[in-house]
Amino acid sequence: MLMRLHDCVLRCLLRNGKGRAQGWVPCSFAKIWQTREEVEIEPIIGNVFAFHFNNLDDKKKIMAGGPWSFNDALIVMVEPEGKGDIQHMKFNKTEFWIQIRNALLICMTEEIGRFLGSIVGEVVDFDTSDSGSYMTKYLRVQVILEIDKPLRRCLRVNVLGDGVESVMLGKHERLPEFCFWCGLLGHMPKDCPDKPLLSGDAKEEELLFDSWMRAAAPARRYENGGRRWLNEERRGFSGYQGRGHENRDWRADAYVGTRESGDRNGELRLEDGGQPR
Repeated sequence: MLMRLHDCVLRCLLRNGKGRAQGWVPCSFAKIWQTREEVEIEPIIGNVFAFHFNNLDDKKKIMAGGPWSFNDALIVMVEPEGKGDIQHMKFNKTEFWIQIRNALLICMTEEIGRFLGSIVGEVVDFDTSDSGSYMTKYLRVQVILEIDKPLRRCLRVNVLGDGVESVMLGKHERLPEFCFWCGLLGHMPKDCPDKPLLSGDAKEEELLFDSWMRAAAPARRYENGGRRWLNEERRGFSGYQGRGHENRDWRADAYVGTRESGDRNGELRLEDGGQPR
């Protein structure tokens, strides 16, 4: 099969990867990805690399297995367009699987799941195998997130049009490091420029975000001998949700259910029943 040059190339940025990129790229990718054919890795500038695939299926599998991270720094993958000029690539969007939890039974359908996902980001896919089942009790939708905007913690939806809002939680699979103050990916709370000036250490209840926003990805089987790709983590390189993902209950978050949380986190209040149109 004849492949165009751009079909075989990915441009990748190790976001907030200063001091983390040296020495890890050639060996780590080869061991973790286990592609059928060799992947050539070309340093471009700074933390930006080009990945040249000799097998288009390898590239598709890696794209589908993301998002990837190294030492909790997000690896943003972009397929080049046009001339592939690095100066015109923004590296500001990544696909994430979102688990929408605490949804009413009436919401546990693909139609409403996709609608709720569209509030979070551009919908790519909906998991019909796991989502909405009696056992899992959550909706699972894949969306494209703008990673230079705060993560969304929850959705407030007036499902029945009776004025009563339902609070649905947004848990992100394979979520790398992010700030518990501002909700942005790429830095920790101690480095946040928007962190309020407080005397002494910040208290947990003062944080607007927390590690409960992480969710474990369900195990999937792939063609390479049944290996469970989604749950692998080696030498800091991962397609996994990251470290420290305690299952903190949303009710412990003092800001959920307040006007401040809606203003700070981009939560959306839907009127007229909040039904998809």
